[in-house]
Amino acid sequence: MGAPGNRAARPAFGAGFRRALRFCAVPMALAFAESGAQAALYHDLCGGDPAAPVSLGSDDQLRQLIQRGSSALTGERATRGDDALQLLGGATRQVGGTPNAPQLVAEYCLTAGQAMRIAREGSGREAKMLLVGAFKRAGEIRDGTLAAQAALQIGLTAVAESAGGAARGVRGAKDDLEAATSAAMQACAPAIGDVMKAEADYFTAAAALDCAGATALAAGDARIAAISNLRLARLSLDYARRDPVVGQILRQDAEERLFTAVDQAMKIAAPDLRAEIALRAVETLLTVKPQDPRVAAALDSLTATTAADPGLEAYRLALAARQAGANGKAAEQKRLLSRAIFLESQRSQPARLATWYLDLAAAEPARRGEYVAAAYRALEAVRPLLPQYDPVTQESTFQLSVRAVFEQAAEYALAGDVKDRAGIDRAQAIIERYRQAELQSVFGSECVAARDPLRPADLAPGEMLLYPVLLPDHVELIYATPGSGGFQRLRAEKGVGRAEVTALVEEMVAATSAGSDTWRASAARLYQILVDPVLRDAPDAKTIIVVPDGPLRSVPFAALTDASGQFLIERARVVTAPALGYAEPGRPFARSEPSVLALALSKEVDLPAGIFPKLDGTIDEAKAAAGTRGVLVQDFRKADLEQALEGRRIDILHISTHASFNGRADRAFIVGNGEAIRLSELRDLVSDNQVRGEELNLLVLGACETAVGDDQASMGLAGAAVQAGAQSAVASLWQVNDLGTVRLMRAFYDNLRAGQSKAEALRAAQLSLIHAGPEFANPNIWSAFILLGGWR
Repeated sequence: MGAPGNRAARPAFGAGFRRALRFCAVPMALAFAESGAQAALYHDLCGGDPAAPVSLGSDDQLRQLIQRGSSALTGERATRGDDALQLLGGATRQVGGTPNAPQLVAEYCLTAGQAMRIAREGSGREAKMLLVGAFKRAGEIRDGTLAAQAALQIGLTAVAESAGGAARGVRGAKDDLEAATSAAMQACAPAIGDVMKAEADYFTAAAALDCAGATALAAGDARIAAISNLRLARLSLDYARRDPVVGQILRQDAEERLFTAVDQAMKIAAPDLRAEIALRAVETLLTVKPQDPRVAAALDSLTATTAADPGLEAYRLALAARQAGANGKAAEQKRLLSRAIFLESQRSQPARLATWYLDLAAAEPARRGEYVAAAYRALEAVRPLLPQYDPVTQESTFQLSVRAVFEQAAEYALAGDVKDRAGIDRAQAIIERYRQAELQSVFGSECVAARDPLRPADLAPGEMLLYPVLLPDHVELIYATPGSGGFQRLRAEKGVGRAEVTALVEEMVAATSAGSDTWRASAARLYQILVDPVLRDAPDAKTIIVVPDGPLRSVPFAALTDASGQFLIERARVVTAPALGYAEPGRPFARSEPSVLALALSKEVDLPAGIFPKLDGTIDEAKAAAGTRGVLVQDFRKADLEQALEGRRIDILHISTHASFNGRADRAFIVGNGEAIRLSELRDLVSDNQVRGEELNLLVLGACETAVGDDQASMGLAGAAVQAGAQSAVASLWQVNDLGTVRLMRAFYDNLRAGQSKAEALRAAQLSLIHAGPEFANPNIWSAFILLGGWR
């Protein structure tokens, strides 16, 4: 079907993108986290009784396995973790006989735990089980370096889980692993103190990193001691910004740890690694104690080490420039930065060049535009080559160095006249690249190819694109309608920037997801800031396609209210897209009765990822989806899905089960009967159906907290729709009661079968609940459900 503007319509998450997904797929034979035999081997060898007579062949065989696995881990392949697991999985579990040497068992558990932590098909929980086993066995043989390595890996695993969230709905016996992990780390690291025990997200990671640092110090391993203290300091500073109650304590602790990290880094034998880690610690110190003379002394002491490496010398000079600026030495700051930029430019991959240009922009405000533009060009030249995670601290490269460049480039591009069409187009192009880069940072650039964005000319009458852009001191609204002749912009009220909007989002989402009545003020204020200005300018908009910025991804836009208390959904259809490259209109169903495959899980399931409790309303929800002509599979397994898709034309795939879209996107999964089915598997099954000329029109993810209402999870949800290869997806931002879910889904599918578009079908279903009386009118029930991607 042709789209307006004579541009052929293409699916929102469709064919061109699936080719990239095929490239980044990992063979499912590597998914040892779900392999019962492999899980039993790992548990018995690493998680069971150390004295149990379980072995993996002879000591020589085990030593060779460890060497091969370790070699794979040091490679540069994106699948190195999976490669290592495959090699380590070549062992044969033997019960009885002579146990392997304790040293080898500890090394095997450590290597397998490291691989499980980074593998695309790995599991954070399985990684912790393996690593705790390695840590305990290292303690028994008094190998401090090995114990420190295991504790560091436990800390990095816990940091990733606290940042992205574990699978929701988990409870029961698997929580014993969390308790055991925390207990082991706390016993090793009492310095964390009782004050932080209540901060569960922070505590296990902090205790493990503290343990790693202390154990490495005792063992004389300067590298692990430096990295552990650096990572813990950065974690503490991040948490201090989010929790002012304990912020001062954490900042003071972080300062001490950063100086410890510098001291230990100076003892590392390898000069490049010595300089890299020491400079990382100094860079963080400059954010908390820029005028401390010990910082200058550390930079001076590295002069001889960095002199032979242009990149490291540029790093040292740029940090010296930051300290000069903090001490009011503007001329010295600019001189040092200019030299740093020159040296960094000589490198074949000048990864930090963009950052040094941003520093120069701050140092020379009169030439800020020139330098910000240079930073943006420098970033775009190297961004495809940047690793997804920083090799030293394992933090997101996007968060560390990429986001700031995009934000400043967008901010400067929007600094001109609001009527300057060329400036608006430049800003929109930067923001679109920003949104796509953010999605790539979650999935990896090899999995998310850049795409041409939807254009204003492709819009049909009544449709509007809306880009809210959160800047430090104000909000920009970039929008387009069919007759606008391109993108336009409005500047929301002054004095309301990212921090203020983020606070309103947190207030509204917390209240709405909990079913509280305190959402009204924040919902009205967000409407006033984000929606009212553009609707006053484009009052005929009946379908609003929102490309949300950061925290706005967790906002139920449908529940925002105008001055009269009317919900936005009562005025217009609302659609969400992660970027305009993934905001294609989609197409209507080819038949009046779409073909539906509905899968439901109601029973409790015990998996390596946790125990997922019984779900009471999923069968009724799936029945509503299947109707009288669809296919319903209860308590499904992957084999049931394969069989149901085989030879059958499917328009809609409805899945009612637990799901995890938090944390690493390549580990997103849905829960089947006795197994976790990764989104990559679901994608491949759907794609196999698409190869025959069929295309999945709609993916519906029902049941338990599929997106949970936080920024990272919501990005994961958008990516899940992309991964599954569907044109559109419907899912919930938080858990909704069974009665409300079933009622909304029944209305939604009735509307689809009546010929309504996907956006109108969801809107009409939500309106039916709003008008059904107080039992269903609360936005806690109906506004949780959002439509991503194609809306027609």
